[in-house]
Amino acid sequence: MPKERARANGAATPDISAVRLYADALQTEAMHLGNVLSAIEFLENEGTCAEERSSLTSIANRMARTICEGLDSVNFPEGET
Repeated sequence: MPKERARANGAATPDISAVRLYADALQTEAMHLGNVLSAIEFLENEGTCAEERSSLTSIANRMARTICEGLDSVNFPEGET
């Protein structure tokens, strides 16, 4: 939505630095999730540490939910009013 239209509708436009910080945090979480998934894959290939794999899978699920919720547009940073 163009800034003029957003202002006319009373909607605030988010500060780009806030959006960038928000996106950086989600990217970092996604990177960590990838690392956890790599660890799970390694342990599966080794055929060991079943309990640890289960714990890592729970962690990965929580991380994926965090990323999913973060990408929901209702959770994006709001602009100043």
